[in-house]
Amino acid sequence: MKDKIILNLLIFVGGGIGALTRYILTIFTDDYLKDLSPSMTIAFLHTADILSAILIGLFIFICEHYKINNTKILAFIKTGFLGGLSSFAILTIIYANTHNYALSFIAIVFELTIFIVFTIISYYLIKSLYNITKELK
Repeated sequence: MKDKIILNLLIFVGGGIGALTRYILTIFTDDYLKDLSPSMTIAFLHTADILSAILIGLFIFICEHYKINNTKILAFIKTGFLGGLSSFAILTIIYANTHNYALSFIAIVFELTIFIVFTIISYYLIKSLYNITKELK
């Protein structure tokens, strides 16, 4: 029982930090993109998602390489922080509020595809860079 409470608290704190990070990224990116074009303000919604996909690839490699399987660390970083940082619901909600359900579905599929692609690319890129640096030593 005590372990479940600790895990839930770690997820809660990690999620809060991830959500705050997403919010800060949104503020900075929105300020930059709104001057370029009004339609570009939607682009900031993907910034945190792409960053979280890259960080997930990095985290998977680190856990694999260093054989990290501590449930508390995984709960805090993977479920909490990275879960709070990534949020695919925003564009879907925007389209659903306009009753454009087909576009909502397309947004979900598109975002998940991009997320998976960036996660895989970052994992293999980090793994390759690690192997190259190991060979140079």
